Amino acid sequence: MVTFLNNKNINISMISKYAQKLYALLWNKFGERIFYTKQLNFLDVFMSKTMKKKLLFILYEQGWIKRIGRGRYICLSPNVIIDNFFKPKILDLLRKTKMKWCFSALNALEVYSDFSVGHRSWISSPFYIKVLKKDLKKWIKLFKKYEISILINVGKPQLGEYVVLIPKKTFSIKIINNYPVEPLDEVINFIEKRDFEFAYELDYLREKYGRAI
Repeated sequence: MVTFLNNKNINISMISKYAQKLYALLWNKFGERIFYTKQLNFLDVFMSKTMKKKLLFILYEQGWIKRIGRGRYICLSPNVIIDNFFKPKILDLLRKTKMKWCFSALNALEVYSDFSVGHRSWISSPFYIKVLKKDLKKWIKLFKKYEISILINVGKPQLGEYVVLIPKKTFSIKIINNYPVEPLDEVINFIEKRDFEFAYELDYLREKYGRAI
């Protein structure tokens, strides 16, 4: 048996690459027809049964194949998969997590402005999120699981949704428009450092909150 897919030290990026190759093979062989895991026995020449199950699970978890029943799957079309690359995921993950977090920087400004200020689009959608330092590894693991790009402290344009995690030992939260955000003073401080870029936003907050800011 070929052993390159039986190595316990194989890294995540390699697994992802082989999962993509397996999807291409499945799509070319079965298209949108239901297939059974027993129909994949020919793969045993190239990989262990454990690795085959792992790759199928990755494809299922990422939404590239659907489980129809026990040992029965169907491939989603490449067009659907491409559309799913830009399907929003982050906000749903944030709502479900029990870890402490709040919107910061541009996202906090967006919330305080009643979403009249927008900096995100379907092409590039950053989420600046304050998190506790003690939870940082858990956050990274969560977003990596869903193949969401992760940056720490400093944002840099990325395609699709991505997170900029801002780890803090502790931080305060305000609930505005049903979203947890950093206090207004911190948002004002963020704007003032970029006064020319956010002149409109500063005027909007002055009018809304009646502050000499």
